[in-house]
Amino acid sequence: MYIETKGYLRPEHKRVMVAAKKLHPAIDLRILFYSRREKDIKWAVKNNLPWAVDTMPKDWLDELR
Repeated sequence: MYIETKGYLRPEHKRVMVAAKKLHPAIDLRILFYSRREKDIKWAVKNNLPWAVDTMPKDWLDELR
């Protein structure tokens, strides 16, 4: 599991994350946003990337066990 933490999601970061998923489809890439921005959340959903805001969900940690 890879967790990308983002305060501001720049276009170049979006491209890198999409490229990483395309090159390595089995990778478990998730995004932890610093604040709730609907635009960024819609992008994460569109690109099938699990996301959370402010704190990492407990179930993400449970999956590592």
